[in-house]
Amino acid sequence: MKPINIDIVPEHLKPRVKEIIDQMIHYGKLLSKHDLVMGHGGNLSARLNDYIIITKHGCFIEELSEADFVIVPVKSTSSYDKVASVELPLHRAIYQETNSNSVFHTHSPFIAVISHIVERFFRPIDVESKLVLKEIPIIKAPPGTTELARAVVELMKKGYLAVIAKEHGIFIRGENVRDAYKLACLAEHAARTWYLVRMYRRSTL
Repeated sequence: MKPINIDIVPEHLKPRVKEIIDQMIHYGKLLSKHDLVMGHGGNLSARLNDYIIITKHGCFIEELSEADFVIVPVKSTSSYDKVASVELPLHRAIYQETNSNSVFHTHSPFIAVISHIVERFFRPIDVESKLVLKEIPIIKAPPGTTELARAVVELMKKGYLAVIAKEHGIFIRGENVRDAYKLACLAEHAARTWYLVRMYRRSTL
C-alpha cells in the first residue's frame, strides 16, 4: 500500500518520498530494538521541499510500512492532518521555524528518568554529548497540545537540537533522518551515562 495522500506530491519527487520512508522504516526498527520507542509511542517525520512525511496516529514504530505514513503540507493545514500523529502541529512548526529536515519523538527510558530528577536543563557529562548536544532544556506541557508545540519550537529556534518533555519523552531535530536517529541515540546514551554515574557516586558515599 502507498503512503496516505501521496498524490499531492509531484511525480518527480515520489521516488524521493519512497527513499525517505524506507529510511524512517529502517531507523524506526532500530529505535525499537534499542528500546527508545515502545508500543504505539513515538512519532517520526521528515521534510521534503514543501511536504511533511509523518507517521500516522497510533502506528507501531517497530512494524512500520509505507501505509503507516501520511503526507501533508509544511505551510498549511490539511484535511489529512487528523490521520497523522497528534504531534503533527509540533513537527510542522519546527519545519516552519527552523532549517531541520527530520524530527523524531521518542519515549527513551533514561531520558524519562532524567526528567523526574533534573529541573530546567539536562547537562550531559560525557565528552561527545557535551560537544554535540551541549545541554537539553526540560519543559512540562501536556502531549499533543499547542502549549507543548510552542514551547519546543521557541527553544529549537534558539539552536537547541533536542527538548525533553517532562514525564513524556524527547523531541529531536536533525539535518536528515539518519542525523535525527543518531541524535536520539546520543541523547539516551548521555542520560544513561549521567544516571549511572550519579548512582555510582551515591553508592560510594
